[in-house]
Amino acid sequence: MKPNRSVHSIRILLLNTLYAPNVGGVENSLSELAREFSSRGHDVVIVCSDRNYADDSSLAPLQVTDFATIYRYAYPAGLLGYLAQYRNCVSLIRALHHEAPFDLVISRSHITTLAARAAGVTGVHYVVPSVTLVRDWPVATGDFDVRSLAKYAADVILQFGGLRSASTLYAFSASTARDARWAALFGRGASIRAVSPGVSSDRFTVGGVDRDAKREDIRARHLVLPEATTLAIAVGRFSQQKRFDLAIRAMAYLPPSFHLLLVGEGPLRSEYRALIKEVGIEGRVTVCPPTSSPETYYAAADVFVMSSTYEPFGQTLLEATASGLPVAAFSSHGVKTAVSAIYREFPALVRYGSRPVADDLAAAIAQAATARTASFDQERLAFLEHYSWGQLADELSRSTNADT
Repeated sequence: MKPNRSVHSIRILLLNTLYAPNVGGVENSLSELAREFSSRGHDVVIVCSDRNYADDSSLAPLQVTDFATIYRYAYPAGLLGYLAQYRNCVSLIRALHHEAPFDLVISRSHITTLAARAAGVTGVHYVVPSVTLVRDWPVATGDFDVRSLAKYAADVILQFGGLRSASTLYAFSASTARDARWAALFGRGASIRAVSPGVSSDRFTVGGVDRDAKREDIRARHLVLPEATTLAIAVGRFSQQKRFDLAIRAMAYLPPSFHLLLVGEGPLRSEYRALIKEVGIEGRVTVCPPTSSPETYYAAADVFVMSSTYEPFGQTLLEATASGLPVAAFSSHGVKTAVSAIYREFPALVRYGSRPVADDLAAAIAQAATARTASFDQERLAFLEHYSWGQLADELSRSTNADT
C-alpha cells in the first residue's frame, strides 16, 4: 500500500525508455529511487515504454505498485515505431503534467529527456547512464553495417539534444561527465554534477540463513558444482564492451577448481558458446539467462569478474560488493572504466590485472578469491555507507523546496 502524502510531499516523475520486467542497471536505479522517494511519503510516477525484452508477455499501459504508479506509452516495431514512441512519450508526459504538475523530474534516457522538454516540463534532471558517442563508437564495437551506423548517428544527435536541453546533468563517474561535456560540444560543462548511485544492502547482503540456503541450492542443484569449487561470476549484456571473452579465456589459466558463471544475454551469446568449446572448458563455464534476482547468483559466488574495457559506472560492482564478493578487474591502463574511481578509498575490495588480457585477469581472479579478510569486511561496511540510494535521492531533490 502506498503511503499517504504528507504536508511536505512532492510529486515526482521518473523517466526512462525501459523499465521492469526489463533487466538492467538503469531500470534497477528507477525502481530503487522510486522505493526511496515513496518511503518518504512522496507521490512517485514512472513513465516508460511498453517494450518487453524479458519475455513474450504484453505490458499493461497502467500499473500500480506499492511504491509507484507506472504509465507505459506504446513503442511500435520498426523505424516508424522509433519515431512514434517519441510522439507517444511526449503526449503521455504532457497529459500527466497537465493533470497535476510534477515538482521533480528525473530522466535516465536522452529520449525521455527530450520528450519531457517537448511536453512543456521544465527543470528536467538528466542522470546520464553513458555517452553513446563513446560507448557505441563503431571502431570499438565493430558495427559498420548501414543500419547500425544510422542508428548510432541518430542516437548521438538525440543525446546531444538531451544533454543540451536538460536543466541539470548528473554523472556517476568523472569519465562519464567528461564524455558528456564532449558529446554536448562543451556547452553544459559547468552544470554537470558528480553523484554516486546506491545499492540496497537489504537485498544484496552477506550471510544469513536465507543467503546460505540459496548458495547451497544454486551451487548443488542448479550448477551441480563440487563443494570445493571457487565460483567466479560475471553479469551483464553479452556485447563487445563487456569483454566476457576475456573472462572465458581466463579460465584456461586457472586451476580446475575454478568455475565461471556468465549471467546475461546479447548478440555475442553464440560466439561465447563457440569460444568455450574452442578453449576446451565446456565443463567449467555455465551460461544463464538474465534475471531480475541477481542476488541469488551473487549469493552462490566467491568472486565477481569485471572484464569490461568500457564501463561508465557499473551497478553490478556495487551489488557484488554489497553481497560480499571481492572484485577482479583491470586497472585503468588500456581500459575506460570507473572501477579505480569507485574503489579508490576501498582498495581491499578489489584486485587488478595490469593489462586487459586473459592471463592478467586470471591472476586477478585468483587473488580476489583469497581477499576475504578482516580489512575487506571493514571496508565493505564503509563502502555501503558511501553508496546509498538515500544519498542519491537527497542530491537529486535539492532543487525542490520540499523537505525530502
